[in-house]
Amino acid sequence: MNYCAENSRDNFTVELIEDADFVSDTLGDLSHVDNVDMEECKKAIIDDCYSLAASRANSTCRKKRTPLVNAKKSVSTKGIKALIKVPIKVPINPDIPKPTNKKKFNSRAFLEIGSIITAILAFLFGVAAIYYNPGSTL
Repeated sequence: MNYCAENSRDNFTVELIEDADFVSDTLGDLSHVDNVDMEECKKAIIDDCYSLAASRANSTCRKKRTPLVNAKKSVSTKGIKALIKVPIKVPINPDIPKPTNKKKFNSRAFLEIGSIITAILAFLFGVAAIYYNPGSTL
């Protein structure tokens, strides 16, 4: 899914997780927006195609870098709200025909035929090596 495509904000929703945070000591935050309420923080995530999550505490919205690692929900995250950008599943258009199932490939038969061909070629190469070896006397 292209997060930076034109009108991509219509393909996402923001889910809220109470008392959670994405702690990232090594990467840090992507950016932060001060003095915002929850709706403004959600809008900041939706509008930023490079951010997939944020945490909001003390009216500061901290947009997170990817990959999202070290998600944490504990006593130390009380009052912090984690926001995650989630793609909306688009319903399938009934007018578009579904792809037909192709015949299943029989891999066992392919392996058996490949093994037989390999054995025959190995035998022929062995015979050729013995027959055309200039050091042997037949």
